[in-house]
Amino acid sequence: MKPYNAVKSILEIIENNLDNKFCINCLAYETGISAIHLQRVFSAAFHTPLAKYIRLRKLSASLNTLAFSDCRVIDIANQLGFEHEQSYIAAFKAEFNITPKQYRLKCPIIKTTPPFTMDDFFSTSDGMLSVPDIVIIPEICLVGELNHITVAESIEKAPRAAKAFWENGRHTIKNAVNKNVYIGLTRMNEARDASTYLSALQTSDIKRVPKGLSADRLPPSEYIRFFYIGQHHPYNLDRNVMCEMYSAIENYIKGNTKYNIDRSIFFERVDELETGEGYCYLEWLTPISLKL
Repeated sequence: MKPYNAVKSILEIIENNLDNKFCINCLAYETGISAIHLQRVFSAAFHTPLAKYIRLRKLSASLNTLAFSDCRVIDIANQLGFEHEQSYIAAFKAEFNITPKQYRLKCPIIKTTPPFTMDDFFSTSDGMLSVPDIVIIPEICLVGELNHITVAESIEKAPRAAKAFWENGRHTIKNAVNKNVYIGLTRMNEARDASTYLSALQTSDIKRVPKGLSADRLPPSEYIRFFYIGQHHPYNLDRNVMCEMYSAIENYIKGNTKYNIDRSIFFERVDELETGEGYCYLEWLTPISLKL
């Protein structure tokens, strides 16, 4: 099952079965993907671990029962699939800083966790793309391998350049800010028929550039940022995936934002620690300005 469909299915299963005890492996079986992969995708999409979300939804669902019924706490715990009454009470207090009994007596205002939805994502053929956020990034110094690429060959040549740099070139950079994070910077020429592509690491400065490598500097700016989650290794970002992703980004920016984008420059960011075989998590960013 594709990441978008898998997460959508899991959200529906959880919401329709809050009174059951959940097994992550069983949920993964429902989607046809591994438990590890499912948890990675869910956490990347919502910045919340799957197990924690399940617990929060159960606790939130119990608030109405506590407030508007005479059900015993032990019965509520059993209805929500907690193994023991004390497990439910401990989880409730840890989340809301009050016991179920105290809540029932005082009914204070408590912030709950509503059901997550897929409203902030749209599906691609091999993954899912987030609705963007806006971030301000300070100056970035980059050092890496520079390639001159025509538009026609960019989608195939850029991934090859990225792989070669990641496996070989990055190890000569001694002042990297984080050697686990790959940054691929594209600068288009004025005719927009060719570009330079810098496969790079962020560095503390550009005073020390190893022989054969190049440096670039991005000034402080406001960026629009998309997250892409795919069921493949970042090395396998093929032409179809990239074309579909760029098309979706372009269409979203045109129809849903108040910003102009700088079409001459953009970069992707991939953290090696957040990717793996059969799993890709990528950030795509480009500078923006308000539409006049």
